[in-house]
Amino acid sequence: MKKLILLSAIACALCACHSFDGGYNVNVTIEGDLSQLKSDTLIMTNNQKDDMIADTALLVNGKVVFTGMLETPQYMMLMVKAGDKKERLCVFFLEEGKTNVNITLAENTRPDVAIEGGRFQTVSDSLMSIRNELFTKANMDSLMKVYRTAADDEKERIADLYDNLSKKFQDAVDEYLANRPTSLYAFHNFVDKVGDMDVNEAEAKLATFKALPQYYNNKNIQKVEQTLAIIKSLQPGLIAPDFTQNDPEGNPVTFSDVYKKNKVTMVDFWASWCGPCRAFNPTLVKIYKEYHKKGFEIVGVSLDRNHDAWVKGIKDDGLTWVHVSDLGYWNNAVAKQYYVKFVPQNIFVDQEGKIIKRHASEEEIVDLLKENL
Repeated sequence: MKKLILLSAIACALCACHSFDGGYNVNVTIEGDLSQLKSDTLIMTNNQKDDMIADTALLVNGKVVFTGMLETPQYMMLMVKAGDKKERLCVFFLEEGKTNVNITLAENTRPDVAIEGGRFQTVSDSLMSIRNELFTKANMDSLMKVYRTAADDEKERIADLYDNLSKKFQDAVDEYLANRPTSLYAFHNFVDKVGDMDVNEAEAKLATFKALPQYYNNKNIQKVEQTLAIIKSLQPGLIAPDFTQNDPEGNPVTFSDVYKKNKVTMVDFWASWCGPCRAFNPTLVKIYKEYHKKGFEIVGVSLDRNHDAWVKGIKDDGLTWVHVSDLGYWNNAVAKQYYVKFVPQNIFVDQEGKIIKRHASEEEIVDLLKENL
């Protein structure tokens, strides 16, 4: 508790409101085994399709400097460009002023990264130090390495420990957010979580931020407004947005044509490369076998980008329901239409296309089907 109180006090000083002029200077120093780098070309980018920021520079004697202006503080990735491929070195928060990024490379280990940044980076680092301390004391890194080959009871113990540690870390974040509800850290936490929030709560928070001068020119305000417009269209009782995408054979499938023939239809957002999706598929197969004849259908929307991997995933997991994809990865048109930022994810509609529930957990799916079939 003392640590959190101290952290809050430090953050209060760091996050005092002031005007944002947008000038930044990022000094990158890379030491150690530089032969691990695939090239001397570094890219600093926010990796966003909209409002893309991408600055390229050559590393000279292990050093490079990025300078410029930005309208909105945001997360950035530092990457090494090797041909058409890019390898990530680290992530940091870019804001006005100076940021020092120090990276040490060593063989067979992850890069050691130290970042000295502005107000947001300082708060983020302080909070992450609490998480790192919790996970280090519990020897979590070593436990995760043996998780896949562990016995079921050991897996359950590791998973429970992970969940418990994550909750403790979230408690620390929540305490900071409660003490500094309009800080830059709180704002970006809001931007990240708005899609999962109650609409009324989200709109109230948005109004609070929009009333503050330091957020007048922040482009993330517009993004939140766009997100809320999508989320408001996905509320229970409303007609789900219709869509058409191709099945694995290239035949177009229209969502409304499917749900009109069934009492309950689930849109399952997944991908063959998604571990949690594949882990849940056996359970979903059992549910489908039990309830399909009673009027339950599934439309699997895949965020794959490789057709063969998509088809193999369907076959290997025995997924006998309807499948569609545009192979657009995270830019899948339906995923964007339904504000899908993680997988697996789902939404349920009735025979008229009215939304029953969004983001149903594994435990909720069976109860939902019993109630609606």
